Amino acid sequence: MPAKTSSTKNKPAKKKLKKLSRYPNMKQMSIAMVIILVVTGIGTYSLRRTFALRQSPSILECQKFSPYLYKGVRNQDGCVAALQGFYHDKYGVNMSIDGIFGQHTEAVTQVYQATRLPNYPAVPVTGKVEAGNYNKTWAKITLDCYNAETGKPWAVCNRHFRY
Repeated sequence: MPAKTSSTKNKPAKKKLKKLSRYPNMKQMSIAMVIILVVTGIGTYSLRRTFALRQSPSILECQKFSPYLYKGVRNQDGCVAALQGFYHDKYGVNMSIDGIFGQHTEAVTQVYQATRLPNYPAVPVTGKVEAGNYNKTWAKITLDCYNAETGKPWAVCNRHFRY
């Protein structure tokens, strides 16, 4: 048997290790999240909420078309987030701004409807923000948004919220 030279000696093969960075590739991370969400059965609705923060219209912009908001409403999440932000900033209500009109938003709406503004008729306490001829809640919000002394809107009423 011929003598082995140093170049033919059995050296352990060097494994090429990929250096993992502190922040992995976002594309790979996004694909992994999609796979996890699909495998676990969480729908695209949750996926959309996980990756995309959206910005709501202001409460005054929502008031222009006075959408009908009620518990479980769909396709009005921007105005629901604006309403939640209005309650949070104007009255200090501890609530999350998530664009979902749930039990907590309904309860806060009922309390808001029950409180009376000076020189303003009572609003029916329904827990819904009605549209059309029944938009007394929207009218109350609009009246509440303007400073009585200056006639200009409060800053919170022109604010856009991320949700």
